[in-house]
Amino acid sequence: MKTFILFALLGLSCNTFALYEEDNRKDLHEVTDPQLKKVASAIAYQIEFVELSGWKFNRFWTMVMEPFHQRGICAEEKFSNQLSMRNNCTGILVSPKHLLTAGNCITEHYCSNDLYYWVFDYNLKSDAPFVEKHHSKNFYQCEKIVKRAFDRNTGISYALMELKKEVKGITPVKFRQSGEMAANEELIVLGHPRGLPLKVADQTKVYDQNERLFILNSDITGESRGSAIINAKSYELEGMMIYGTRNYDQAGRDCESSAVYPNNEAQELAIKTSFLKDLL
Repeated sequence: MKTFILFALLGLSCNTFALYEEDNRKDLHEVTDPQLKKVASAIAYQIEFVELSGWKFNRFWTMVMEPFHQRGICAEEKFSNQLSMRNNCTGILVSPKHLLTAGNCITEHYCSNDLYYWVFDYNLKSDAPFVEKHHSKNFYQCEKIVKRAFDRNTGISYALMELKKEVKGITPVKFRQSGEMAANEELIVLGHPRGLPLKVADQTKVYDQNERLFILNSDITGESRGSAIINAKSYELEGMMIYGTRNYDQAGRDCESSAVYPNNEAQELAIKTSFLKDLL
């Protein structure tokens, strides 16, 4: 097991991720499970302040977006016509005023200078395009970093931040506080791959684990840093995506298409919430 984890660490990529066999990613409006939808409401997206039009001056701010295919993705790819944003980071609400994300998504500098905002409800509730204009109260700023770690050598990456205001009307995610995941535990991942509206991917399994990290085969992958990994039965937070393998491949073309791998080559790396339980 330790060898497998080490192999994943050596192959880390911060710019790419992978699909495993069938693409299980779906939009929120395709999810019928009410408990899973409740968890999804606690997932936030990190947006750069320069991608907000009208900020600080109007009650409603516009998220500056463009179709996914205009970001170099081939037109025939899944979600290519959806509006997207630049950032890859997701946040998980773990208390009314605290977000958990990956350690390479936020620093003290970014926090103190308000370079990023966090927005909830960035998802598709129907087949209609995402509405870019949102009330300013839906955007949240970082007040301070409670604790942060980012070490490529060990793979440890997390950041717990306190927000400037409490998030009302959203129930924080519950997380595993004891025990370990079973080898055949079914997991569900929620995140914003390549800045797309929230995606949900089921049929995810653990392929290796130690006391801190685990490897899984999710199609919402480690490049989508901070994505939530939920137990399909208990709906508890089992972990958070931190690194991933290659997903899109140019292969001599002028656009990127999906790279597909067998499940037994899974290398998506996540950190366990049981390892972070004292922090949370």
